[in-house]
Amino acid sequence: MVWMFGSDVLAWLTNLVSPKIEKEFTHDVKEQFIAKIIDDKVECGTGPAKFNAHVLVQALTDVEISTSFGFTLITKLNFNDPGGSLDLS
Repeated sequence: MVWMFGSDVLAWLTNLVSPKIEKEFTHDVKEQFIAKIIDDKVECGTGPAKFNAHVLVQALTDVEISTSFGFTLITKLNFNDPGGSLDLS
């Protein structure tokens, strides 16, 4: 294997100028939510004009969410203490 230091450095610098950003981590959610506002049984009237009713009032919504996210950690490396804690200052 021949390692070309100059070409690797040029490829690295080129990537700094025109990075290729791709979504790596995604989270997709598709849900339906139902909120019952009123759910009641009602009797009204008297005698032969007596009625039973069921009153149901709901709010419905469909939710679709697609997210991508990234995480960057910037720290100082301490080569004198390998495996030591990270310096986040």
